[in-house]
Amino acid sequence: KNVDIPENLRTEVAQKAARLKLEGVRAELGVLRTARCAAAWRGDTTISEADLAEAWILCLGHRRTDLPPESQNSKPKIRHPETPAGDLESKRLKMPKTSFSPEEANSEKISFEAPHNLAHSELASWWESTPKKPLSDNFVSGTSRPVPTNVSHSRLCWTSSLKASLMRGWTPGNPWHMRFRKTARRSNLWLFIDASRSTGTFGSSTSAHFLAAARNVIQTLGAKTFGSRFHVLVLQNGKIGWWIKRGTAQAVQKTLGGLTEASGKSHLTPALNQLRNAIQKQGVLEGDRVLLCSDGMLSPETEKTISASKKRFRKALLNLSQKISTTAWLHPQLQRGMRHWLPELTEGTPVRLIALD
Repeated sequence: KNVDIPENLRTEVAQKAARLKLEGVRAELGVLRTARCAAAWRGDTTISEADLAEAWILCLGHRRTDLPPESQNSKPKIRHPETPAGDLESKRLKMPKTSFSPEEANSEKISFEAPHNLAHSELASWWESTPKKPLSDNFVSGTSRPVPTNVSHSRLCWTSSLKASLMRGWTPGNPWHMRFRKTARRSNLWLFIDASRSTGTFGSSTSAHFLAAARNVIQTLGAKTFGSRFHVLVLQNGKIGWWIKRGTAQAVQKTLGGLTEASGKSHLTPALNQLRNAIQKQGVLEGDRVLLCSDGMLSPETEKTISASKKRFRKALLNLSQKISTTAWLHPQLQRGMRHWLPELTEGTPVRLIALD
């Protein structure tokens, strides 16, 4: 049964989650899904304030530390021998406890299975499809070089022609001094892999099935187009770094074989901004593509709410897809309560969502 969630309740949940310093969007989704279940159980189609209050109690019940009041008929307390302070401290360190306001991701790393090639028909179809025409001018910094005459495969460069004509004293009514440019590099595949714990936990509690499968699928793409150059940006252990720049298909396969674990938080917005800046420096050609590999569960930025972090991520994704419109997002099969999350993030962009079974 479809249960509608008013926008004001969503905002209220986001604001309260920010005040409690809850980590990630999963806390908000958990509260909303619990409230939705309560309304559906009664047969209602909308969530009430009472459902929301009950959902907060159920979702945050494990964080309560207050003790129930003692009964008047309770048994007398039995005094146990005192334990040295050092022993108490060591026991306290050994006992796992959920932080009320987690600031860092779990330090435990998630290991992957051994790499092997894996085919995926939808991703292969996107890879082999005709690329979309770039929204911006093809001939920007890094993609072409000037040539003296109209040689084979060159194009008239209006900007360079105008500059050259003005420098030679051009006046209206006189002919221009034409300048031509020719493509000077191969097409690029820009690949971003989110190897955070959030993406790594999809599929199994012991091994990251989705991320391992995504790595295996991506390794097969290079075998189809040996002429492309690959740029691989990886988010792992809270750090964003380039693993490959202008590498070959063989280099990608060898490098991704070293991707054996997932760790750290999901700083997706800074990663997309870094990817966009690199694309802007290289320039854009018609055959360029972008492939994102993530679950989309971004970590909130410092001192920002989930809603504000979501808006900043959408803006970064839109700016990236405006640079290269042939952009795909490889993601895991999300659960029922989270299926609308990725379509909401990509709404209004040309990004193609590809689910990995």
